[in-house]
Amino acid sequence: MYLSIFPEDYMVPKGRLLERWIAEGLVPEIRGLTSREVVETCYEELLSRNMIKPGQVEYDGEVVQCCVHDMMLEVIVSKSLEENFVRLIGGQGGGTTYNNVRRLSIQGEDSRSLILETGMRQIRSLTTFRPQGHRKVLDGLPDFTLLRVLDLEDCKDLKDQDIEHVCRLFLLRYLNLNNTNISIMPSQIGELLHLQILLLYSTLLEAIPNSVVKLDNLEKLGLSKRNAWRVHLRLPRGIGKMKSLKGWNSVKMKLKLLEIGDLVQLRYLDVILNFCDCYDGQVLREFAISISKICYLDDFGVQDMSRGANNMKFLHDIPNPPLHIKHLLIGGTIDNLPDWVNVLCKLPNLLKISLDRSCCKDEELVARTTFKFQVLRELFFVPYGDGEFKPRAIQFENEAMERLEKLIINFEDVERKLVGVENLISLKEVEIRCKRDNKALHSTVKQLKTESNNREGSNQSFKVLLKYM
Repeated sequence: MYLSIFPEDYMVPKGRLLERWIAEGLVPEIRGLTSREVVETCYEELLSRNMIKPGQVEYDGEVVQCCVHDMMLEVIVSKSLEENFVRLIGGQGGGTTYNNVRRLSIQGEDSRSLILETGMRQIRSLTTFRPQGHRKVLDGLPDFTLLRVLDLEDCKDLKDQDIEHVCRLFLLRYLNLNNTNISIMPSQIGELLHLQILLLYSTLLEAIPNSVVKLDNLEKLGLSKRNAWRVHLRLPRGIGKMKSLKGWNSVKMKLKLLEIGDLVQLRYLDVILNFCDCYDGQVLREFAISISKICYLDDFGVQDMSRGANNMKFLHDIPNPPLHIKHLLIGGTIDNLPDWVNVLCKLPNLLKISLDRSCCKDEELVARTTFKFQVLRELFFVPYGDGEFKPRAIQFENEAMERLEKLIINFEDVERKLVGVENLISLKEVEIRCKRDNKALHSTVKQLKTESNNREGSNQSFKVLLKYM
């Protein structure tokens, strides 16, 4: 019934759905399993029963977006309204009023005339799906004292003064302010001691207050400033004290590198460095050592905001890479890939590698047979730079990447060539990103299509896609 909260044909992000389930306390306790593991099982069961349709599927086969069949949604909405599970405003069943409703989903314009009845004070989950028309609800936020889930993603009516009311909703466990126009986060955010998820992607924030380190139960922190990749958010000192934190995304950092090693429970980490801050070499070496302490890291990305030569060389100093990594992203200039990548290639977990900027000073980048990537499914190679930082050829030796299914390569305006594509026997899709006047484009596309056609008899042909820059 929970899916009745989302509008018809709405693509529901998996993380958003599962995190809300946990925040509302809808997860049964099962001995030996975490709450996340339990909801993952529930999600997979819904997929296997065809109660939800897969949307976006990731490189490892994970369904990261889903939606509900139209007919199924009608049944779910009807049942939800019958049992007073949710009140829908502007959607299916909109306009029906119930006392003591626990969940409010605003999907249309009717919220402008919404009267906050006495029964509405019991709401524990409030969600908006339109960018505007929610002023009446936002003005009433101080009265929603029992809220556990506040999901205002894309709500352009939200103002900075509204956040002061939000910070007095002391039972909040899930707060989603993605793609809103807030520019200031009050220090009172540190008083939301039950908060588990804090999402602040694509806002106008440039900093978060020091009090955020008081959020001992926070498991996920997402931060980014809208349309400003090169503007970094300043993080407070003491971030290493947040021992519950498992996810840290789109963090643009200054001098908090040394605290990362204290967050040994992290599962994913995306760090964007600003070398204009003149990091000391010793600090970077200690940062590299800190990465080795995060044993359960699944997803690791490190990127350089500047364009200095060989800024990412400190990655060579990582003594032992986290052995559970599924996705590795290196975005910056480095003379060659660190030796520990050869260790990762032997592991059963590494499914995706993204190489951004300049990661090879040689004319040729070779995936060698001597270092087989056992399960690698996706290779994202987007080199750009000046002079020597542009390999002209990318070669795949026999058996080097037999499981590779998706290959994305940026030619830009460089005359690159692909060698050994016939050795990628599991290939399903090749995407070439380039400028229209690239002289090597025609011959490369012809080569790929010929190879794909040669495989048609064995049902192993692959798609060739062009994306012009």
